[in-house]
Amino acid sequence: MFRYPVKKERHPKSASPGSLTLGVAKLKMQITLFFPESARVETGSDTGNETKVIIERLPLSKDDPNQEKYDIEFIQGLTTKYHLPVPLHLHRNFTNGYFHLKFVSAEDATNFRIKFRKIVVTDPILKEMRPQMIIRCAFQQST
Repeated sequence: MFRYPVKKERHPKSASPGSLTLGVAKLKMQITLFFPESARVETGSDTGNETKVIIERLPLSKDDPNQEKYDIEFIQGLTTKYHLPVPLHLHRNFTNGYFHLKFVSAEDATNFRIKFRKIVVTDPILKEMRPQMIIRCAFQQST
């Protein structure tokens, strides 16, 4: 695996506390240049994709006008039965069949995603579904 070189600065033993914090700040800045995620966390800029989750291969009937109602009932049933975080917004993309869920926080989205993966494998009804549902983070740019 390729690693980016990080310059280490040496401080003399008689360095003042102010120069040490300056060295730490420089090192922190070098780290954020190489790892954009840490820079995003420190600055607090949020693209919104951390709060979004996509479910793929959820059963879809394009001809049924009540499909969105069934999707909402399915998610509500899962959240109440397995005590999952409740999404703020639900949206079904009918062209590719993806089901988008938006949560209040990134922590809720992560908890939902991790627990949902376990539920798909352990729930007797969901385990029998073919193809099996996949849940993932939303990597696309938010519009």
